[in-house]
Amino acid sequence: MFLRRFAPLFCLAALALAIWCGFTHRWTLEAWRTPLQLHGDPLEIYTRVQAAAEDLSQPLRGYSVLPRLAAPLEADWSRYPVSDRVVFTLLGGLARVAGVFAAVNIAIALTHVLNALGFYLVARFLRWRHEWAMALGLLFAFSSYNFRWGVTVSFSLSFVVPLLLLFCAWVARSAPAIRPRGWLWFGIALGAWFGGANPYLGFFAAQLAAGAVVLQLLRRRDFARWRVGLIFVLVTGLSFLLHNAAYFLSPAGAAQRLTLVRNYAGAEIYALKLTDLLIPPMEHPLAWFNELGRAYYAQSALRTEFFINYLGIFGILGLVLLVVAGIKGMVARRSARLPDAFLGLCWTLLFSAVGGINSLLAFAGLDVFRASNRNSVFILVWVLLFLGAWIQRRWRPRSLAWRWALPALIVGVGVFDSLPKLRVHRMLQHNATELAHNAALAHALEQRLGRGAMVFQLPATVFPEAGTVVRMTDYEHFLPYLLSDSLRFSYGALRGTAASRSIRALSRLPTPRLKQELEAAGFSALWINVRGVPDQAGPLLTELRALGLEEFPQKENPDVRIFLLQPQQPPRPLDLTNPAFYERWDVITALTRPEIVVLDGWYDLEQDGNRSWRWARDVATTSLRMPTGGRVELRFRAYSLEPGQLVVTCRGREVYRHIVSGATRDLRTIELRLPAGRHPLDWRFTGRVTYPPAPDGRELGFAIEDLSVVPVDQPPPRS
Repeated sequence: MFLRRFAPLFCLAALALAIWCGFTHRWTLEAWRTPLQLHGDPLEIYTRVQAAAEDLSQPLRGYSVLPRLAAPLEADWSRYPVSDRVVFTLLGGLARVAGVFAAVNIAIALTHVLNALGFYLVARFLRWRHEWAMALGLLFAFSSYNFRWGVTVSFSLSFVVPLLLLFCAWVARSAPAIRPRGWLWFGIALGAWFGGANPYLGFFAAQLAAGAVVLQLLRRRDFARWRVGLIFVLVTGLSFLLHNAAYFLSPAGAAQRLTLVRNYAGAEIYALKLTDLLIPPMEHPLAWFNELGRAYYAQSALRTEFFINYLGIFGILGLVLLVVAGIKGMVARRSARLPDAFLGLCWTLLFSAVGGINSLLAFAGLDVFRASNRNSVFILVWVLLFLGAWIQRRWRPRSLAWRWALPALIVGVGVFDSLPKLRVHRMLQHNATELAHNAALAHALEQRLGRGAMVFQLPATVFPEAGTVVRMTDYEHFLPYLLSDSLRFSYGALRGTAASRSIRALSRLPTPRLKQELEAAGFSALWINVRGVPDQAGPLLTELRALGLEEFPQKENPDVRIFLLQPQQPPRPLDLTNPAFYERWDVITALTRPEIVVLDGWYDLEQDGNRSWRWARDVATTSLRMPTGGRVELRFRAYSLEPGQLVVTCRGREVYRHIVSGATRDLRTIELRLPAGRHPLDWRFTGRVTYPPAPDGRELGFAIEDLSVVPVDQPPPRS
């Protein structure tokens, strides 16, 4: 009885696993230990798993203490929203046994199995026949969305989406509730999961449940049903707040609360487009479909997350059937004939499309949930459920062979249509070779430097989402961390934090002083990825060799140069409040000259010929360092997009006030008499902060151009 009841589940799981292993060539232990993707965003996922393996409590604590990153300090990612904490904790435990890459590969395989089972269980609850529940479950599991997001683990854990839509259908149903207690606990469990899962899915899941409550109130007003839906929304919101408490409770004056760059432009770029659902990928196995995808990619202006949302030919067929049924229901003017899935489809497009409701929310300031294109997974489930129900009503052959023949054919064609044409075997061989070489380099370096030695990495890029730097892909600095046992690396400090600022400031020092500061801080080696530095880091390498630094001999990675340092014992701790570790206003000046550094509120430096300027919103701060006391003149040009008053204060004392606008470009001076030391200068603008013309998405208030400081008591030193 047990085997007969659960045999379809085991068969479906085995089929899903076999399809995934067959496509990704996972037939050997070596293949399981090798990632299919080794560059870009997957490296961050591997790093999270590695950090969890080193300390299983890290995901649950929001990765608040990462001692091997952001050296000589410790990385703190608690202000970086983390989803699926329990999942990454389990992955960390698995990585302790199998290794990071094998653990992630196992997770990807299990995710596909879970997605197939989740859809199957919902279909069986709806009284589908086994063959169609299994067939459509496999189409869902190996959809373009689930396969392409697989390595992220978080985005591809979509097995709960069919369960959610079943739950919402129960809440909205126009019938008296029977035994609602089970649905109540089911809703609480779902809400707890969605609140801690990927925030995009959780945000939209709460909307759908709220919509189901509204439908129930419009239809029957069954208290048991709408109460369960409302409890789900509340539990989802509470779970989300608990999982992101470190972000929401961070003090107002702390470093950037949200470390990701978000604005309205992102809501347009990552919005859902109807074409994304319909146009096949340029890696499609069929040449004609392949050309369609290439043409779409070449002509599109918004080049982000291509082909992830492709529904597949059977998903598109389900979409057409659902739209036709919805139109018929509207023409008949009978709400009972209007499918709930059609209402959900309309809301998803209205909310998620370019210029839709999500874009309006982003324009109003709620730009955290910018990537509404990821809501396509809800459309995918609706259209597959509708397609399966439509086929079952029309396909009732008596022969057992014919019963299974059409579902099997649909699975074969659908999976072939969804999975990209990749040279998987060659990719695995290339990645295995690259991993072996980098692991050998990391091991040799660790043997030479000793356990726990610190390595400073250049270029010093921000984390997360730095993008490609020259030719170095994002997160590439994580690779030696993943392949070493105890070495500490400078990369990984959260952007906007004092640690990130100080590490990047160190990297901008002149080469002789860089060597001096790194050795004083206790660094044992300087790691340079020449693909991330202009001119292949030629001038920098020449200067380091001129200083007599020993180069670590290695042939494993031709893009990396490593120079050995003599770490000071004991090392000198970094003073994160020292303006010397903040970015200088313009160029690095002589240490004996008064200098200006950026403290807070300024955008990056912009230059045009001999002109240089920085924009700010309404409040920004610089610091003036005086080696000796005396009188100085602060010289600058100030202007703004909208008229307003600019006030400058030094230690609370007002030293300048003037009306600025787009036409005020005259040179201004402020004479100050200051003692030796560091003096903060606060710049406050009272005008309206606004947006410049597209494509610049920043909020701008005022700009300061050609800012300089000149001593008055004695002639300025020669350049």
